Amino acid sequence: MSETARLLADSLEALLARHLPGPGAPADPAFRQALEESGLALALMPEAAGGAGATWSEGAVVARLWGRHAAPLPIVELLLAGRLAAELRELEAPATLSSAGVLQLTRGG
Repeated sequence: MSETARLLADSLEALLARHLPGPGAPADPAFRQALEESGLALALMPEAAGGAGATWSEGAVVARLWGRHAAPLPIVELLLAGRLAAELRELEAPATLSSAGVLQLTRGG
């Protein structure tokens, strides 16, 4: 496990221990705010965009631990949304959804 993966895992374990009484139990009211402040949902975003610059396998560590604790909130979607937002800024192009529901990214120019 990489140092980044270990740091993400330790941070997430501490966050979940503080805010979840047990697997599948409802989170305390401060959980969403604590997740936002921790930056864990931005793990896959590049550091230049305000994220941790984690690799896909390091992001999978977050997803696995999240699932193990049966934590609320869609962490995989949050991780992917942050990465996608960074990619769109880099492309400087809009994303479009086709009628088939397929996301297409195009590089302008």
